[in-house]
Amino acid sequence: MPSQSPIDPVLRLFPKNSLETIRLAFFDMDHTLIDNDCDLSWKEYLVDKGLAGWTDRLRGRWHFWMYRLGRLNPVRFMRFQLAQFQGKTGDEMAPLLAEHFAGYVLPKLYPAVPAILADLRARGIPCILITATNREIAAPLAAHLGMDGLLATQLARDAAGRFTGSVEGVYCLGANKLLLMEPEAARRGLGLDQVMYWGDSGNDIPVLKAVGFPVAANPAPGLRTEAVRQGWPVIDLG
Repeated sequence: MPSQSPIDPVLRLFPKNSLETIRLAFFDMDHTLIDNDCDLSWKEYLVDKGLAGWTDRLRGRWHFWMYRLGRLNPVRFMRFQLAQFQGKTGDEMAPLLAEHFAGYVLPKLYPAVPAILADLRARGIPCILITATNREIAAPLAAHLGMDGLLATQLARDAAGRFTGSVEGVYCLGANKLLLMEPEAARRGLGLDQVMYWGDSGNDIPVLKAVGFPVAANPAPGLRTEAVRQGWPVIDLG
């Protein structure tokens, strides 16, 4: 174990002996682990590939700003976002998802992230990716990083296994993340007071307030202000 690891500056901002309490770490994905918004880059990729019209690039950016402002309409957004999934099987989408990951996601991985994850695991702390992005888009990054789990928005499929273009269950955004995190922690015999969560946006504030060990990672201005007010650790990986 190196004498100074990327996680040390964060741990020093928690009370002494925190490592004896932290038993599980959840990480948001976009702008937390990667300098990218995968929902936005997915549409950019489809337009670049000729599989979506040029207006989708503009509509994707509009939805992104609504998300940043905390005003995203989930139903409208998912109808737009999942248009190219509808009627397709997982096997049919797999090559596109892999190409999107290789060209648009992996190059945006923050360099310190693998070492941070490795350090936490070496300390006996499993690391789980949790994101509003749908599971199909998020899964390649989770696999690449060797995450110990993935919680994400689930896409509905019909009886033939084809995507319906709608969401099944919880849209994993903002406070809704707690609906997935709490059962996952409980399954491991843990409470949220034993959980660390890394998030970057104002949408993450309800989650950061709910866990025992909040970390504002690459925080947007609103979250940075709240983190200073709350005394949460802040780390910039860019």
